[in-house]
Amino acid sequence: MTDATVVKVGAFGHTVDIEVPDQVSAGRVRDQWSRCLADPGAGPALRSVEYVADLDSDFAEYSVVSGVTLRFIQLCAGQLTMLHASGVADPETGAVIALVAESGTGKTTAAQRLCAAAFAYVTDETVAVRGDSRVLPFPSRSR
Repeated sequence: MTDATVVKVGAFGHTVDIEVPDQVSAGRVRDQWSRCLADPGAGPALRSVEYVADLDSDFAEYSVVSGVTLRFIQLCAGQLTMLHASGVADPETGAVIALVAESGTGKTTAAQRLCAAAFAYVTDETVAVRGDSRVLPFPSRSR
């Protein structure tokens, strides 16, 4: 993509570039990924994802979320245990509950309701677990 604006997002110690064709779309992408924005001066990422503005905006955004998540999984292969899950945490103890299930089964909805009730948001895409059992946050989109 030529003359694209690059929005850098970071998670799990890595950076992924989202290549966005115009400033309006770039503003939307920055807003949606505000909790994961990386330092713009971080240098080129090892992986990138293209935002295709010609697509329906909901589908383009879904495609970016899927692409960015896949890139982070690829970058973390062999380093972290990655679960397709939503995650919420007890705000007092930091203990994380991972809601692991297939796509479309209500993980995000359950996480939203739990967060409204008392839990803290960790992710609704991928729960990443280190070897020492520590869960790393992936707030993939603003909530």
